[in-house]
Amino acid sequence: MTLPLGKVDWTPPETDDEIDFRFVPGPKLAKALINVAGEQGARGRHLQAFIRHGTRSCYQPCPCCQDGSL
Repeated sequence: MTLPLGKVDWTPPETDDEIDFRFVPGPKLAKALINVAGEQGARGRHLQAFIRHGTRSCYQPCPCCQDGSL
């Protein structure tokens, strides 16, 4: 089996340092969306906990890395 890596466009897209809030919710809207998800029954509460755990882990180092060994 061969992979079509020769057909991949490897040039990076032009980017800037700003967030386009047309596509990414800001902090207030994101919090509101997560809270509304939690109001949607058991599955919503599960989703809310999952999202909060995921976002928290993005901002805090894992406990095994606290000592600076990694």
